[in-house]
Amino acid sequence: MYIHIYIRTVIAMAISVLIACKSPLEQLEKKGLELAKEGKNDEAIKTFKQLLYLNPTSVVACLNVGVLYLRNNQMDSSIRYLNNAIDLDSTHANAYYNRGKYYDGVGNFMAALSDFSTCIKLEPNNVKALVSRGVLYGDVGDTIAELNDYAKAIKANADYPYSYYNRACYYYNRNAFSIAINDYTLAINKDSAYSQAFINRALCYQELNNNAAALLDYSYALAIDSEDTEALINRSLLLEKTNPTRAITDLKKAQQLGDTSATQLLKIYFNQ
Repeated sequence: MYIHIYIRTVIAMAISVLIACKSPLEQLEKKGLELAKEGKNDEAIKTFKQLLYLNPTSVVACLNVGVLYLRNNQMDSSIRYLNNAIDLDSTHANAYYNRGKYYDGVGNFMAALSDFSTCIKLEPNNVKALVSRGVLYGDVGDTIAELNDYAKAIKANADYPYSYYNRACYYYNRNAFSIAINDYTLAINKDSAYSQAFINRALCYQELNNNAAALLDYSYALAIDSEDTEALINRSLLLEKTNPTRAITDLKKAQQLGDTSATQLLKIYFNQ
């Protein structure tokens, strides 16, 4: 009886030690994720590498290092860690998704499609992978597959704005401006801070000669980001005849923000 109690006590102590030993690893993982969220990529990479030193089989650490290198545009380092993450866990959908983003970034579209498809096979409702694959299908000319993926993404998660946004871009590029406006509006309804959706919707309104609605959308975009040079330049061109003073102000601000096209436009339209 006493032996059994002793054994149970030893086992309980051993489990406590294991939990205690795991805690520093969890703290490093949490710290790395927080640094990554704050955009402190180099510090996050260093933290995740410390975690990998202590636990070389940490898929989370390996994957995050790969993603952070990708974010830093350090492509050679990124692919090495992304490959390692998949080697550690061949069923990790997010690893395939991020390696797909890597392949897309270096122009290897077939490899990117393959990885996005593997991610979707593992997680059929992964909206990021569905939308990314849809965009890529569009790039390689398979527009039917492109629209199908956007539809699948919307069915999987009706609140994901990028599904509507990219489908709107599809229609905009085919001069179906009214349909595009509907999808840009849906994207904005899901994310009211989606400035690019406002800008693109404004372009649609311009194509339909609804300049008042276009000006309103450029103003919305600039309320979200007052330094968005695309919105500043587009609005200036729209105001060139009706409000040249405002147009010049917008172009000069874009010029100060480093947009070289603003300098050229000031010369062409206003001789400045």
